Amino acid sequence: MPVLYGNPNAKQILIVEKFWIFDRLKDEIDPRKKLLVYASKPGELGKLGFLEGKRAKFIGDLDSRGLGFLLAIRRLGINARFAGPRPSDAKKNPGLTIKINPSEMKQLKALANFRDREIRRLAEFLVKTGRKMEIEAMKWARK
Repeated sequence: MPVLYGNPNAKQILIVEKFWIFDRLKDEIDPRKKLLVYASKPGELGKLGFLEGKRAKFIGDLDSRGLGFLLAIRRLGINARFAGPRPSDAKKNPGLTIKINPSEMKQLKALANFRDREIRRLAEFLVKTGRKMEIEAMKWARK
């Protein structure tokens, strides 16, 4: 079941896939102006019909699970953008990246063929470099 914090009518919606991120951001956002949503599986968001058609930022890992989560959110009708580690973060901090295993590489190659420009671009970067980056590697996440 998804966990919500903040104003359900807020213009800024943040969706996270890891509870510790939800817990950290809960103390940093203004609940009158933002809505923070935690879901461990994207299908859980389908129970929140009021999110359909709204804009959101998805905060997750730069890997096949994170991109798959983003794709599933979009298929639920939520206009979400990726707000996790960016390719530029991985390029600046190669020591904080992790080698992608062969089964995950297959998933990323499939995602690299999607029409969705953002998901395709991120998946192509991961396939090209063979490295992924988890949200834990981000400086703000290590505070």
